[in-house]
Amino acid sequence: MTDQKVNRILIPVVIIVVIFSIFKTIRNDKKEEQLKLEYNYVIGEITNHYSLGLEASYYINFKYIVDGTEYSKSVNYSFKYADCERTRNCIGLKHVVYFDIDNPESAFMDFDLTELDMKRKNIKRKNIKERIEKLKVE
Repeated sequence: MTDQKVNRILIPVVIIVVIFSIFKTIRNDKKEEQLKLEYNYVIGEITNHYSLGLEASYYINFKYIVDGTEYSKSVNYSFKYADCERTRNCIGLKHVVYFDIDNPESAFMDFDLTELDMKRKNIKRKNIKERIEKLKVE
């Protein structure tokens, strides 16, 4: 095959892959945002961290329990805890896991929210609700 024929095939394939990747990312983000809005969450725990491939794609395993059933997931997350494979300092850390109430396997760990952050957030929500109720009475 000539270079021109290869380019005719390769360029459309690359474009399709890029478009599909962008679409998939947008779709997942909407799902994550929807789960956050529904506010069904538990506290999950990081159980493992490892890398795969030559480009060192980092993966984090975590577990969480919903209604007495334990679930576990593995996610590709290269930004947070990149040094954890070497140091193992992220194992056992706890973060908020938002889940779909109808399908608890559909969940994601919010690496930006710890258990303590969520407790603070819930206290603020409770205080705001109490203020609103107090204003309604007056």
